[in-house]
Amino acid sequence: MSETKGFTFQEEKAEFKAQVYLLEKEKTSLELQLSSREAQEQAYLVQIEHFKSEFQEQAELIDKLKASNINQKNVGINESETAEKINKLKSRIQELVQTIEKVTKNSEMSAQQSVEFVNDLKRTNSALVIAFEKAKKKQQTKVKKLEMQMSSLTERHNAQVRMLKQRIAMLENETGHRLLQTSSSSDLPI
Repeated sequence: MSETKGFTFQEEKAEFKAQVYLLEKEKTSLELQLSSREAQEQAYLVQIEHFKSEFQEQAELIDKLKASNINQKNVGINESETAEKINKLKSRIQELVQTIEKVTKNSEMSAQQSVEFVNDLKRTNSALVIAFEKAKKKQQTKVKKLEMQMSSLTERHNAQVRMLKQRIAMLENETGHRLLQTSSSSDLPI
């Protein structure tokens, strides 16, 4: 019986170790995911600052072009050149916006992949826990069955020992009774 308790304790200890191992793996995965996201965030912040400064430069340039456009009208420079420069600046701004959208989309895809990876780890962990629980229940059932068989064998053995003791006592009584009869019949005169 104490072996069974020790066995159950060892099973529980092994189960806890397995759970701790899986949780540590999940923690490591989440820490890696977090550090990856932090690095992405820093890259995005740098990129945003870069885009802001470029945008500000472009806006200043547009303002200068507008101011120079007024001066150019006075001087008689072609307005088509100014419109062309403004269109180039607008297309550059559009390219920057598209780049930001592309980077954001890539980040979202990476985040989705990380979430799927973590979910796969959780499913695997759940499957392992379920398999372990099934094996544990199966083992406990076997142990209980063996305990019942052992108890039954012990009871049967004790019953057989009692019967044999009773039979020995009965045979000893019969043998003692016969000896008395033979000794008392030999005492009789012939």
